[in-house]
Amino acid sequence: MKLSAWKQITLLTLASFSVSIGSMAQNTSATLRAGTPVTLVFLNDLSSANASTGTTVTLVLSQNLTVNGAIAVKSGTKVFAKVTTAVKARAAGRSGAITLHLEPLRAGNQTIPLRASLNGNDNDDVRYERPYHLKFPMGVFRTGDDVEIHSSTSLTVFVAEDVHISAFD
Repeated sequence: MKLSAWKQITLLTLASFSVSIGSMAQNTSATLRAGTPVTLVFLNDLSSANASTGTTVTLVLSQNLTVNGAIAVKSGTKVFAKVTTAVKARAAGRSGAITLHLEPLRAGNQTIPLRASLNGNDNDDVRYERPYHLKFPMGVFRTGDDVEIHSSTSLTVFVAEDVHISAFD
C-alpha cells in the first residue's frame, strides 16, 4: 500500500510531535532537601497599623524551585501565611510587630513544609518588628513606629524537611 506524499508528511509530523510531547511529559522523582532556600515575594502591602490576627497574606515563589536541574515548582506559585500576632505602635516609643505563620507550599499534589530559619527553632513563624526607641524624657510621649511590609518585598524561607517530589523537565 502506497501513501501519498502528503499523508507521509502528516504521519511523520504527528510521530515527531508525539515523541516530543512524550519527552516533555516525562517526570523524574527526586528529593527536595531540608534547608533548601525558597525566595517568596509579598503580593500586597501589610502594616502593623491595620493588620489583624487571622488575616491571610499571599506571597508567591519568585523563581522556579528546581531539583537536580528539573523544575519541581514553578515561579508564581502562591504561598499563604496567616497573621498570628499584630501589634500596633503605641505610646512611650513602643513599636509595632507582625508575626506570620507559614503554610506549606502546595504545588499539584505536592506539599512542601516551610520554616522561617535554617535551624527550625521558629515554629514556622516569621516575625517583623521595629526596634524600641525610648529617648527620655520626651520619648515617653512619642508613639513608636509601625511595621510596614511593602508589596514586592522578598522573604527567604527554607524547606522544613526532606520531601520526595516529582520534578518536571
